[in-house]
Amino acid sequence: SPCYGVTFKDEEPAEIRKTEDLNDSHSDDEISGIDTIPFPAYRGNDPYAFISYSHLDANRIFPDIAKFHDAGYNIWYDEGITPGQDWDEEIAEALENCSLFVCFISENSLESRNVVNEIKFALNENKEIILIYLDNIKLSGSLKLRLADVKSILKSHLTEEKYIEKCLSVFKSMEESSTESVLETDKEESSFIKNGPFKAYTGNDPYIFVAY
Repeated sequence: SPCYGVTFKDEEPAEIRKTEDLNDSHSDDEISGIDTIPFPAYRGNDPYAFISYSHLDANRIFPDIAKFHDAGYNIWYDEGITPGQDWDEEIAEALENCSLFVCFISENSLESRNVVNEIKFALNENKEIILIYLDNIKLSGSLKLRLADVKSILKSHLTEEKYIEKCLSVFKSMEESSTESVLETDKEESSFIKNGPFKAYTGNDPYIFVAY
């Protein structure tokens, strides 16, 4: 099976450039022959998953993310970008604020500069990451190194029912883990503030007042 690192074709066909160019706003019919998007991308303050994918795989991944959405998860994907807004800025904002980064790995996505950039951004921001392999392929180079410990789901090895069940199970476990981490941090901070590292000085000698 093919291996992929961070390499790109020197020149992509016009139809790929059209959908992969970050400076273009996309209309629904530009996405691999898909007439309509499955649902509006999430816009709100609650936790959500950012979906990274190649537009050439839209007909393969839209049914999947629709099932994630129907299961109650907030899903953001780039069809939610309002025409006229700065594409790079909104992608960065959506990535920066997401609770979970889900990347559909395929031959198309690993040849997409946009998808690889999104992966790098998520790694640099220490996001929770799930890789869903659409194709039986292997990573190489820096991607293989940096994604070695990331949770992965191999769609081609599972039945459709087991695949969706596995995805939702992983989403739930990561959601619970994230909640426990936040609660534990809040507990530690609360305990620290309540008890303090030491008692405040109350004598008559000169002392330093600490404002914080």
